[in-house]
Parts: sequence; C-alpha cells; structure tokens
Amino acid sequence: MARLRLAPFLDGISGRMAGVVYRVTKFGTDMAEFQAASNPRTPSQTAVRSAFNKATKQWKSLTRPQADAWRAYAKGLFRFEPIGENLVRPTGFNAFVALAAKYFAVTPGAATAPATPPQAPFDGDSINVTVAPGPGGVLVFTATGANAANVTTALLVQRVPNANAAAIKGRWRIAQFKAFAAGSLSAQVQVGPGFYAVGFQFTSSATGQLSEPVYLPAIVGPVSFSVRDGGKKAA
Repeated sequence: MARLRLAPFLDGISGRMAGVVYRVTKFGTDMAEFQAASNPRTPSQTAVRSAFNKATKQWKSLTRPQADAWRAYAKGLFRFEPIGENLVRPTGFNAFVALAAKYFAVTPGAATAPATPPQAPFDGDSINVTVAPGPGGVLVFTATGANAANVTTALLVQRVPNANAAAIKGRWRIAQFKAFAAGSLSAQVQVGPGFYAVGFQFTSSATGQLSEPVYLPAIVGPVSFSVRDGGKKAA
C-alpha cells in the first residue's frame, strides 16, 4: 500500500486503472494492487452483502431522533484505520451499520435490527476456542463449551505467507459465525491451501456488538487438500 501526493489542482482520485486501485481516505489518496475475489459469490460472502444491504436500507428509515442517538453514540467510539494505522471516529451511519450488519448476520430471519444504540458494553463469553487443520482444506474450530444465551462466536482467519509470518492489523476477516451448543462444539471453515493466523471473538445476537478479539499465538498449517489424478490420491 502506498500513499500519493497529488498535484495542487487535484482533490483526489479513486477507482481502478491498469491493475491498481486508488481510493481517497481522510489521510490522503492511497494506491494498492487490485486483487479480485477468488469467488465473490460464496454463500458466506452473499450473506455478508445481504446483511450489509439490509443495514444500510434500515438507516434510511430511522427517525431523526434515532439517527441523532447513533451520532451521539459514535462520538464515544474509535475504529482502526489500516491505512496509516490510525484510530478514527466513525460516523453515526458507520456505527449503526456496523452493529446492524452483525445483528442480521447472526439473526438472518430478523426484519429489522435494533433502532437505538446499545446501553451497556458487551463483554463476550467465557469459553475458549482452539483451531487445527483438518482434511479437505478446512480449519477446525473447537470450543471448550457452549456459548451463553444470545452469544455467537465469530471465527477469525487471516492467510499468512509462511509459518513464521505475523498477522497484519486490518486484514482479519470473519469466516463464519457459529453458535456453539452442547453436542455441537466444533465448526469447519473451508480455506485454500497455506498457513493461517486464527482467532475468535463474540457477537451479541441481541445488539450486534462484538467483544474484543482473541488472536491465537500459533500459526495453523500448512492446510492442504487432496485431489485425484488418474485414480491416484495426492495431497
């Protein structure tokens, strides 16, 4: 990622050209190599986009007092900006959509998300989670117990170059939401071959709030998958 210094007559440039993506941030114009999604229509990606779209549409239907309440709520929040590694304050719209999208993700059947900001912090859950590579190109997340009522676990992954690499802030993604229950204490996340930094955090299914993430210290991998060639199985 690089930052550009523009000529005085340019306010900013954005978009994609010749394999390079330009975007305007509050810290300037940034440039990065364009990376197309390997499969932009996977069920998990489709669900994320659906939840986000529902959240943005609901924001437009909020009353003015409700929107003002979210603006006031946002004044007490900060989020990490990967470009420049700065902490910035979100807008009321950002604060609402962030929670509403998570709420819709863990309660997909809901028609609307809570229209008012949460009144109390969310501390998460007391369970722990371990991760190991499984057969067929999966990461297996195993919980030490069931989630508490109204709590769902967000499974975090980040692909890294090798076993000695470190995860990078801002590049974590929620691969899956899993409500661990008695008799169902494991979840499989399909990934490509390679090494992965992993972690987890908890989501309130009542408000969409996220707890602080827990990043596991060990890199998991190598993850591999099996293919058949001429009737022979190869890893």
